[in-house]
Amino acid sequence: MQPSLFYLLSLLYAFTTVLAKPLAPTAVATVPHTNAQRLAHGLPPLAPRRLFNPTRVSRRAALPSSAPTLTASFGVYKRSDNSQQGYISVGGGVSDTQVASTTFNFKNPSSADELLEFHGSTGLNSLLASYDNNLYLGPGNYNTVFMSTATLSTPAGSRQVADVTKGPVQYSESTVFRIDPATGIVTAQWVNPDGKVVPVYFAMWTRTQNGRTTKSLFFTGDIAAYKAHSPNITPLEEVTLAVVL
Repeated sequence: MQPSLFYLLSLLYAFTTVLAKPLAPTAVATVPHTNAQRLAHGLPPLAPRRLFNPTRVSRRAALPSSAPTLTASFGVYKRSDNSQQGYISVGGGVSDTQVASTTFNFKNPSSADELLEFHGSTGLNSLLASYDNNLYLGPGNYNTVFMSTATLSTPAGSRQVADVTKGPVQYSESTVFRIDPATGIVTAQWVNPDGKVVPVYFAMWTRTQNGRTTKSLFFTGDIAAYKAHSPNITPLEEVTLAVVL
């Protein structure tokens, strides 16, 4: 009996010793956090946090009703298929991404009829301008205006005002924009020299040169008339602007 008891005690001691021995540390697999780390491990790069997709369909939404002022970008959407093409910049260009130059500040409109003035992140106003101080827009007229930035501010309903800080002098109107609070859609108007108010339509010209594609916006009172007058500006498509918060 004693040898058996000694044998059992020996087994118990060996088992206890094994349990008491600390476990060897286990390597913890870490996920590479940067693209450089991922590539070094043979992994694909991370997807961009904000990937612009020109075929994404726009989503229109009501503006928040409680904020007195808003900061937002304005998405550019084709009228033909409602696909987003980028974001308008304060100077009238089109950017693929939301950056400082596509950021606008403006009063939260109380109604779709309220005329607004847009301000860029630098404090300058975004306004519609021309080098002609008697510019007419409207049906059957191919004239255009362009978007510019300046300290000039004109009241709602005002005709063109000379901006002598520009060289050459620009003749501009600033409080000419509207935003529908229910949809976020942006529209604009122009006051002709005779005081008649006409709607302004937005058109986008897409062109590729040396492998680089650029998009430009045109502001006119009649897109068809402008197309007929400038057939080489093609493709030229009507677009809609809408708030992107």
